[in-house]
Amino acid sequence: MENQTKITIIITGLLIILLGGYIYRDISSKSIDDSTATSTPGFINETTGNAQVGFEYVDEDSGAVVNIQPVSEEKELPPIPDLNKAIVFNIEMSREQKTKTIKAINEIKTRLKENPSSVEDWINLGIYMKQIGDFGGAIEAWKYASLISPLNTVPLNNLGNLYHYDLKDYPKSEEYFRKSINISSTYVNPYLNLFDLYSLSYKQDTNSAENILLEGLEKNPNQINLLITLATYYKDKGDKKNAIIYYEKTAQQAQLIGNDALYSELQNEINLLK
Repeated sequence: MENQTKITIIITGLLIILLGGYIYRDISSKSIDDSTATSTPGFINETTGNAQVGFEYVDEDSGAVVNIQPVSEEKELPPIPDLNKAIVFNIEMSREQKTKTIKAINEIKTRLKENPSSVEDWINLGIYMKQIGDFGGAIEAWKYASLISPLNTVPLNNLGNLYHYDLKDYPKSEEYFRKSINISSTYVNPYLNLFDLYSLSYKQDTNSAENILLEGLEKNPNQINLLITLATYYKDKGDKKNAIIYYEKTAQQAQLIGNDALYSELQNEINLLK
């Protein structure tokens, strides 16, 4: 029991950002050549020619980075959503929280009126809309971010999570995670998000949860978050043989990256299964 608690804590630490977040990070603009644009081992932004990269989404566990192409200044933007809509709170908040949130939302809207091509601001506006329970506003902001920056996986993953956990529209959630995979099959978050969808809410009487992890590992054979999730899945299913196989693969990767604590706990887990 003690060993199980330890490994559960480690697994949770590895996956907490991957499975739940509405995240966007602003990175200083830089010019890259796509021939050398490997943001992390195993992840390459699938673009051609030279690209001016304005933002990157950084996954703090796996280190994966999604390089975001900014909207071309010469490209005519589609009609922008109404930024003058009243801010409506559909969840309870303290007066202080409401005041701070309204201020932050209005600041973002002001910036967007001046620069509607700011993908970062559209994503952050969607995050605030989600936080106040305005799911329609969140969808509108994230869809627009995706429209003007179609290689950006962040709004797609946010939409997938929103449709899963908040709107309970599971086919729609699956659709957005699949779109994210189509943009970059070597980005692991949507595989893990789909595993969560299939194991918790949707297609639970199928092999979809197992298959999405195997699919992810075809593209990312040494990805530790996918490996440990699949190992734990097999263990929970009572499939000791496959659980040992994938715990051993995870342990190898933990050793390679110098995570001695995880390696030790994985070895203990393997010994208990044998």
